Amino acid sequence: MFRHEAHCTLNPNRHCKMCIWLQGVDSNTVDELIEAAKLGLKELGKAADHCPACMLAAIRQLRKAEPEHPQFSEWSDSSTPNLNDFDYQKALVEFWKIIRDGELHS
Repeated sequence: MFRHEAHCTLNPNRHCKMCIWLQGVDSNTVDELIEAAKLGLKELGKAADHCPACMLAAIRQLRKAEPEHPQFSEWSDSSTPNLNDFDYQKALVEFWKIIRDGELHS
């Protein structure tokens, strides 16, 4: 259970296995990612270096702390997606494609 807890997306002190594996270090802290999430999906993606696991952690923790936050409203459009529009599975596929193509930090 300890292994899971250290990397769980609901752990506010989590360590991201994906970021550590790719970059040797975690991305921003969960608190920093939550603040970016409050600004929207684009800002969260930038803050998390588009890491799907980090983005999911911020979204889950923000939803737990502030379920009525405007970023979780039912309304969104393609020009201003909100956090409800995040698709973890799709983001994961896109992320690994970027890794395979060597485009992560170019």
